[in-house]
Amino acid sequence: MIKQFTRKMAKEAIKNGINENFGQTELRKLKDKIGYNPFGNEKERQTVKDIDYLDSWLMCFDYKQLETYKRMFNNLAKS
Repeated sequence: MIKQFTRKMAKEAIKNGINENFGQTELRKLKDKIGYNPFGNEKERQTVKDIDYLDSWLMCFDYKQLETYKRMFNNLAKS
């Protein structure tokens, strides 16, 4: 889940750039789809931790990371 979401958002950033609320709409959709329940069972609490990690990752995503993802995707395309 985390890997897929970060790749999707990195590709989105490459395509459209980074703005102030980068990824928040997609994160809200993910929360609604998966079910964000911090008081649930162990699996649900782990899901909440994963989603919180993604939220933090989105808030800290910057152009330096964007350049890293660009290089990574270019290298994968060449393979």
